[in-house]
Amino acid sequence: MYRIILFIVLSSAMAYAQNVDVKKTIFTADSLFVQGEYDKALLLYAPMKDTKYRLRYAECHAKTGRLDEATDIISNIYNSDLSTINNTYALNIYSFIQLSRGKIDKAIELYNKALIMAANNKDDQIECLKNLGVAYWQAGNNSLATEHLTKALNLATELSGEKSARVAAIYNNMGLVHTGENDDKALEYYQKALQTYQNFYKEWHPSLAIAYTNIGIIYQNKKDYIKALDNFDRALIIWKNLYGEWHPNFAFTIINIGKVLMERGSYAKAEQNFMQAYDILTKNFGKKNPEISVVYNLLGTIKEKNNDLKSAIVYYHKALIANAPDFDNLSITQNPPTANYYNANLLLTTYTLKAKALENYYIFKTLKKKHLMASMDLYLRCDTLIDNIRRSRVNKSDKISLGVVSNEVYDQAINTCLMLADVNINKKKYHELAFYFNEKSKSAVLLESISESNAKSFAGIPDTVLDMEAKLKADISYHEQKIAQKSDEKTDKKLRDKLFELNRTYEKFTKNMEQSYPEYYNLKFNVYIARVKDLQKSIPDNTMLISYFASEQKSRMYIFKVTSKRFMVQNVPLSANYQKNITAMRNVIKFKVAESFNQVSYELYRQLFPGNLQKSYTNLAIIPDGKMGTVPFEALLSQKYNKDTYTDAPFLIKSKNISYNYSNTLYIQNIIKNSEDTSYAKTTLLCAPVTFTAKTNGALLDNLPGSENEINEIKNLFSTYKWNVKTLMKEDAKESNIKSKELKNYAILHLATHGIVNESHPDLSQVFLNPDAANKEDGNLYSGEIYNLQLGANLVALSACETGLGKVTKGEGIIGLTRALIYAGADNILVSLWSVSDASTSQLMIDFYDNILKNKNIGYAGGLRNAKLKLIQNPTYSQPYYWAPFVLVGQ
Repeated sequence: MYRIILFIVLSSAMAYAQNVDVKKTIFTADSLFVQGEYDKALLLYAPMKDTKYRLRYAECHAKTGRLDEATDIISNIYNSDLSTINNTYALNIYSFIQLSRGKIDKAIELYNKALIMAANNKDDQIECLKNLGVAYWQAGNNSLATEHLTKALNLATELSGEKSARVAAIYNNMGLVHTGENDDKALEYYQKALQTYQNFYKEWHPSLAIAYTNIGIIYQNKKDYIKALDNFDRALIIWKNLYGEWHPNFAFTIINIGKVLMERGSYAKAEQNFMQAYDILTKNFGKKNPEISVVYNLLGTIKEKNNDLKSAIVYYHKALIANAPDFDNLSITQNPPTANYYNANLLLTTYTLKAKALENYYIFKTLKKKHLMASMDLYLRCDTLIDNIRRSRVNKSDKISLGVVSNEVYDQAINTCLMLADVNINKKKYHELAFYFNEKSKSAVLLESISESNAKSFAGIPDTVLDMEAKLKADISYHEQKIAQKSDEKTDKKLRDKLFELNRTYEKFTKNMEQSYPEYYNLKFNVYIARVKDLQKSIPDNTMLISYFASEQKSRMYIFKVTSKRFMVQNVPLSANYQKNITAMRNVIKFKVAESFNQVSYELYRQLFPGNLQKSYTNLAIIPDGKMGTVPFEALLSQKYNKDTYTDAPFLIKSKNISYNYSNTLYIQNIIKNSEDTSYAKTTLLCAPVTFTAKTNGALLDNLPGSENEINEIKNLFSTYKWNVKTLMKEDAKESNIKSKELKNYAILHLATHGIVNESHPDLSQVFLNPDAANKEDGNLYSGEIYNLQLGANLVALSACETGLGKVTKGEGIIGLTRALIYAGADNILVSLWSVSDASTSQLMIDFYDNILKNKNIGYAGGLRNAKLKLIQNPTYSQPYYWAPFVLVGQ
């Protein structure tokens, strides 16, 4: 009995000692893990059988670049069926592995799965949100990245306080999203992260190396190479101390050092860095990985700088192979398909680099047409890929950001087309292809949005579902506006949390709608793009459509002219004063500087209308490019003019009816729509608050007494011609009335009020109406709200200041009120380009309506022209300041 008791006592003591040893080992392993000493930690985790520590063992392998080993460990835990992973931690590790392998879409799918599983655990939610932020950033969805990181930051601050390591990690990731777009903001985030890391970790921690690397990239962007190299060297020492010289992060750092060396002209040393990185990365990832593709692109760039174009092309081709899992063809005339790749944005970059190199190889080395043809093949692939990327981007702002990149691609593509036209008998083929690329550079996001809206009409979606969507979109718009208006910190956090929930709900709603109504999914991405032959079938005989592309890369102006019988392309030099003249034109008109106006106006005319402008075409439909859209072509002087009075000045408006549009596609759709619907109801809605209590920039808005007379005169005109007229004057001019569903019943909508453009936040551009407390409307009709209106108007006239302006964005044009009205369903829009005189505006508007009501065949452009000509003949209003700001968008 004694022996048994003794054995039990001894066994218990041994078990206790073993338990203490295990806890000590776990504590040591976890401490090493937290401090980033993964190699030491994994030795301690290796014998542990508990799932939590087996996963920690796998994460140590993943963090040190041993992706295959990490995958094997997770695979053993889940019996090789990785689709059965039901552990948030395991999913995060496996997602990280997929992201490291360049499989971004798969990583996002897994991180989202993990986020759903983490619904009841805020710590796990923070990790999932933080990781999703990085994945969305890598996919080019910066807005989604910011949303998820902001949500993670709010939760992490709530749980751990602002000075915690997890908050620092989120700051680091937020810096990634801003890098290249707002480097000062990115640097602020990186430095906050670094300061916190320095308080929590030893000097050799990997998080410090990451922060140093990211800070170095910002200084590199700022051309402060000394600070950049200093930070890269600090990171390099940490990576070398932790993992030696064969870890992927060591490679990433020497790549950045190589970029600095390349920018400073040390090409040979830069090439050595890139080759060293290549050896490290291929050892860790094999030869198929986006990071390998990046290195090949850099090696190709070095060769181009050394004028070795042939070697550059070979490297760019290898970059394509590294980024395409199923493509291994070594022939430089072959290219991977646009359907299967690791990283779409990187593939677009490589396509473009190779295309440019082939074009230069043709120009400077071979003059063989096959190299120019190979370049064109790549630009056609770029076009397809850009469409694919745009579909994958959820947020409108990210789609617009893509437009900036794609605009540069189309710029190069147009130039290549025109070069091919010069060396081919069939010039028309390449001129038409150039026109196609020009059109693809115009308002692609707006066209896609309209296509999606139209798809809902033809897909049989019930009104109840569409009403649910409308409410969701209105809620999202409301919260976006409130956030942009800058609330206090507590309110801002609450608004952002709610917006995050609304956006996730809308994403789920859209996916369900696509699945439930397949026809909607099929139609939403079926964006029609106007071709030359389509335009020629529809364009009136007396009309010339002129579409512009100002290439700053090539210092050329590409002008595409289409009539019912002819198609012409002009490729002329871009004046060194072009951008200055565009800006000056508006200023000299607004401030009535006669001498400067005469010079600038004539110079711009010669740039925009080189050669003779045929008299037989009385209508000009203008598709402007970029800032060109802020200039009224009507006020261009077609001849030299030296007077400071303008009743007899040779303005373009004296010989042409002029209208504008965002793209050729929208122009032809407008023509078709109006030809099919020639008998709209004679109903008009006239609205004018007249007096204002609202403030802007701290000052009360001026009252507009002339607008009351304007509305009354217009009402009398329409009544004379038996139109059904409704007026909303003074206190009746409420925002809630404009948002009414009845709005779609009016053929003409006229708003005489104040308007303000917000170029930083276009969705906050607005027109001022009266508030309606009962319906919770503040009287500010924002651009973001206009998108959600349902208009059936053939014409919307905004008799208000600067309503035709907005944020000028490459690839999309002017983003503001006009764009919102087009999306909402307005066929034609009358807007202004600067602050206008109350009296002259009233007279112009009255005469405009009088003209179109008296003569149905004159059209809106003709009616507007005649109204302007009448003002020009009046010495008081002959200066362009009074009549030029109002322009017609439509036909």
